[in-house]
Amino acid sequence: MSSSESDLWESVVAKLATQTQRGEVRWEITSARVDIHSPPIGQIYFASVEGKLIRVYEYSYDFYSGDGDDPVDAQEVAIEFVASDGKKLWEVPKTQSRWQLLKAVRYQASGLDDFLTKYLKAS
Repeated sequence: MSSSESDLWESVVAKLATQTQRGEVRWEITSARVDIHSPPIGQIYFASVEGKLIRVYEYSYDFYSGDGDDPVDAQEVAIEFVASDGKKLWEVPKTQSRWQLLKAVRYQASGLDDFLTKYLKAS
């Protein structure tokens, strides 16, 4: 992948994170586990953006250092464009902002903003 294409995807993922934090992109939890990396960690989230379905989730995998050592458990974030049946169409390349997006998605999907607003008003 070229440097300019990497920069483009970084911009897309950073924008998704910002729009999620602002509530401009709304994410939902899905129970569908079609065509995903295994095993997922926690929930799998999806949103419709510009007519495209995007899925975000964290997953674990065995990482081999190459020194002949045993593998260690590692975590990664998947950001994928999916079809309506949940099958992966394309996976977004790894970007620096992927963890920021996952954090924003988890916070939004938890409903904590509504809780904080209602709880503090009730005091």
